[in-house]
Amino acid sequence: MKMFSSVKEFSDANRLQSNVDKFFLLSEKNYLNVENCCVVTFHISASSILYQYSLNNQSFDRFSSVKDLGVTLDSGLSFKEHLGKISAKAYKMLGFIRRNASELSTRTIKILYCSLVRSGHEYASSMWSPFYKRGFRRAV
Repeated sequence: MKMFSSVKEFSDANRLQSNVDKFFLLSEKNYLNVENCCVVTFHISASSILYQYSLNNQSFDRFSSVKDLGVTLDSGLSFKEHLGKISAKAYKMLGFIRRNASELSTRTIKILYCSLVRSGHEYASSMWSPFYKRGFRRAV
């Protein structure tokens, strides 16, 4: 479950906390696991309101980044951490192909590249690609 809201002043943060409290009541009723909850504040400006959200009187841990559906999102929405991870993974797979493909045909190597390297690199690229076309060229 993900909750989000634009928080420009403390009344917005209080409204979001109220929604978190309502969610807790619903989760108790339906026996949902609420152990793995955290807070990430996404912002572009230099300053933001850092409200201490809680669930059942337990404060949430605050993180600077979170991985969601295979994409690492950081608080500044820069995608640098995500690009670093997928680039490292792509280079590892490329090295694996180079080490083990000496006797394979060019067609087979291309299939391996497209399925192991390129597919992982292009996953969810529509999220970060408009921001980091340069990072994509650098990676692989």
